[in-house]
Amino acid sequence: MSLEAIAEAVGISEPTLRKHFSSELDRGTAKVRADLLMARYRSAMGGNVAAQNKMIEQVSAAQAQEKRAPAKAQKLGKKEERQVAAQNVGGRFAPPMAPKLVVSNDK
Repeated sequence: MSLEAIAEAVGISEPTLRKHFSSELDRGTAKVRADLLMARYRSAMGGNVAAQNKMIEQVSAAQAQEKRAPAKAQKLGKKEERQVAAQNVGGRFAPPMAPKLVVSNDK
């Protein structure tokens, strides 16, 4: 069923359905997907060549997606973010450079 049809059947608006029942909707979608995959698996194991080919495609696609997924960068905490920001200050508001001191010890 579409979200609109589910919301109408329950008697609430679609935004309310998504707000309060998002986890149930996600769980239901995952369950239906798993049931369909199991049915295709059983058909493939029973000798259905088309189902076998589709299972091979799905496994290959899943493996390729795992290889492409980039590792997430570790999120910095507040202190680390401030330190990085302080180090990157530049332009008009950059702190002045320290003066060059010239010392001559010649007599």
